[in-house]
Amino acid sequence: VYGLTYKRIAVFLCLACMLIGLTIALQRVKSTISNWNFFNRLSRAAFISFIPIALVPYDHLITNYNLKKAQHIDMPYLLQLDHQDLDLMSEYITPPTSEYHYFYPRFMDLKKYRSRKLEENTWKSWNWHNQQSLQEKQTPSTSIGVF
Repeated sequence: VYGLTYKRIAVFLCLACMLIGLTIALQRVKSTISNWNFFNRLSRAAFISFIPIALVPYDHLITNYNLKKAQHIDMPYLLQLDHQDLDLMSEYITPPTSEYHYFYPRFMDLKKYRSRKLEENTWKSWNWHNQQSLQEKQTPSTSIGVF
């Protein structure tokens, strides 16, 4: 099983959009609809297809898929993606038993950078994933201790 990348996702999305366009074109050939109606359907289909494209967190999808299903994990590629998914990679990178322990210094640098960036975020750069990370960071541990 090959790993997932942005290019592979783009190819799948382009193929899906082309299939939608071909389906609408076949409907145009079969029935007698006007050109205006044809282009109206195409533009609606394009707009509707852009909604899921914009809402899916592709970095998380790529990281999750590659860590769980790929035969070979391309750790340098995963580390260059958005730093929100570093928690998913921690069990694969943490030394000394990890196969990818030599990425540990880079991993720790990215974790420090991410925590610094989370603290510097303003309302303009808000997103749900960052909000969840901040809440996890600020929530006190639930371990039972002796006072």
